[in-house]
Parts: sequence; C-alpha cells; structure tokens
Amino acid sequence: MEPTHRQRKAPKRITESYLRNLLNWYLERWDAPKKHVRRLMMQRVRRAVAYHEQDLAECTELLDKTLDRLEELGVIDDRRWAENALRSMRGRGKSTRFIRQAMGAKGVSSSLVAELLEEEREDRGEEPDAEWVACIRYAKKRRFGPFRRPDQREDRRDKDLASMVRNGFNYGMARKVVDTPDQETLLADLPLGW
Repeated sequence: MEPTHRQRKAPKRITESYLRNLLNWYLERWDAPKKHVRRLMMQRVRRAVAYHEQDLAECTELLDKTLDRLEELGVIDDRRWAENALRSMRGRGKSTRFIRQAMGAKGVSSSLVAELLEEEREDRGEEPDAEWVACIRYAKKRRFGPFRRPDQREDRRDKDLASMVRNGFNYGMARKVVDTPDQETLLADLPLGW
C-alpha cells in the first residue's frame, strides 16, 4: 500500500477578520508575548501573501494593528506572560541565566525581565535566594549530589557539576550543592513548600 500524504490546504486570504479570528483562536489556547505571536503569525501572512499575491507591507500593517488592539484589550500582556513563565521556570529549577535567555527568545524585553527578577528578589525578603532554591530544585530533579545514590556520587560528581553549569548556575553554587554531604543539610534552610 502506498502511503497517503496529506496535502497542505491553501492559505486563506489575509483580511482583518481572518487575522482577528486566527489570533483569538491561538490566544484562547496559549498565552504568549506579543513578539512571539507576531513572529508566528508572520509565517502565515507570508505564505498567504505569496499564494494570493497580496501586498506584504499592507498585510503586515494589518497584523500589527490587530496585535496592538489585542494588547490594548489586555488579551496579549507580556508582563502577565513573563510573570507566569518566571514562576513556572523557577518551580522547575531553572537558573536566572536560563530564564533571561528563554524569555529573550520569546521576545520579552530584557528590561521587563530584569524588573521581574528584581521584584522576585525583593518579594523573597528573609527567604533564601531564588537562584539558590532553583539550584537545589534542579539538583533534586536530576538526582545530583546528595540526591544521588551514594555508590554513584563520586563517579558522577564532575558530570553533575558540568550539567548544572551548562544550565546556567554558577560553578561555586553548583559545587556547594553537589558537595553537600546529605539532603537534610541542604534542605534545612529552605522554607516549607519550597
């Protein structure tokens, strides 16, 4: 039997209502920063423009106008998305460097990321530094250092450190986590529900 290949449907002509419907469909499913949404939608616009021989500048302007309107209405909110992303990434044990790069790749301004990281630092008050907690979370998730079986710990030490450094944690902090003798010592200063 010959495999059947699904043919790609012809793109729809770019109109204001089509863009509005497409953006609403996308944003009902996924929250995303404005630049990221624009980048995704420009792929569709370019394909439709080439197929229907429309004016690219005119269609791009229409897309930008629609995105601006959605931003005014609060449907697209870079700050909201970045706050949620920061909370999620910290919960998964991501470093500040990783967070900056991931948000930059999504089109979030570096000034907004810096502002959110500063707010995070201020909100923590007496609690341990968010970077330190993220480093411990990452080690626990990957079973590095004191979270590793004792018979494998020494053999895997350098690889554990390298992985932590590649993921954006500074060497000194990574070494402190990996070289901590036991989990209890590492977790003693962390707040409940860390």
